[in-house]
Amino acid sequence: MKFTVRPWMFIAFAAVAIPILYAIGRANRPPDIIGPLEDSLRVLRIGADSCRAELERGQRMLNEYDERLDSLRARVRQLESLDRRGVPADSYDVYLGAFDQYNDSAAGWSARTDTLRAHLQRCRSLTELHNMIADSLRRLLTRQVKQQ
Repeated sequence: MKFTVRPWMFIAFAAVAIPILYAIGRANRPPDIIGPLEDSLRVLRIGADSCRAELERGQRMLNEYDERLDSLRARVRQLESLDRRGVPADSYDVYLGAFDQYNDSAAGWSARTDTLRAHLQRCRSLTELHNMIADSLRRLLTRQVKQQ
């Protein structure tokens, strides 16, 4: 009995063999980590940019708060300088109001700077992570180019 190869046999063999060979080839290849690294890098870049913008906004707000605090301090000093013996009786209520307002504002300044410092640290950490992943991606891409 003579065996003849029919066209449909070739197609059937190819339909079974090609997916198997593709799966074997993919199994022997290292997993694709470049795509996920690029995605992580994009997300971190967006986060770092957002963090920087928020940090700049926080710094502007702290600067405005400083200006307000300086203005209150100047008002208190101006009222204290009206008379070398002390604040005149007719200005004392205004002085106490300015003094209390200054003290209340000064107490809030420390909390605001602590919050801004903590935010700065989070931004630095995010940026460092972004840079670390960018460096890793660069090294991987350089290795791939050298291997080709």
